[in-house]
Amino acid sequence: HYLQVSIVYQVIDDKAVDQVKTYLPIIRNRILMLLSAKRPSELNTPEGKQKLVSELVTAARESIPGTTPERGVTGAFLGSFVIQ
Repeated sequence: HYLQVSIVYQVIDDKAVDQVKTYLPIIRNRILMLLSAKRPSELNTPEGKQKLVSELVTAARESIPGTTPERGVTGAFLGSFVIQ
């Protein structure tokens, strides 16, 4: 199967943008590991996509060091989503 997804992260301020840019290799790795572990059947439903978005937010937050739970990342959105 083939999955193509575009992810847009929402951040709280310019400092958070810089942090995301700094830790982008780690965030990207976590995203790829997360997506490669998914089966198409898990992602075909709206609930599956919503769970994926939640996991993508968690992956970004865990990639950025800090003491606040959000670490500047307030959300994630799917810009495009294709499964073949």
